[in-house]
Amino acid sequence: MKARMQELERQKADIMSRMAEAPVDLPDVNPNVSKLYRVKAARLAVRRA
Repeated sequence: MKARMQELERQKADIMSRMAEAPVDLPDVNPNVSKLYRVKAARLAVRRA
C-alpha cells in the first residue's frame, strides 16, 4: 500500500511539473457568447413548439 501511494505521489508531482511548464493558452471566446447561446436556444425552442 505504501509503495502504491509513493508511486501515485510521484505521478502527481510529474503531472504538476508538466502543468507548470505548459503555456497558458486561453481559448478564443466570443465576448457575446451568452447572448448568442440565448438567441440560439430561443430559436430551438420556437422550432420545437
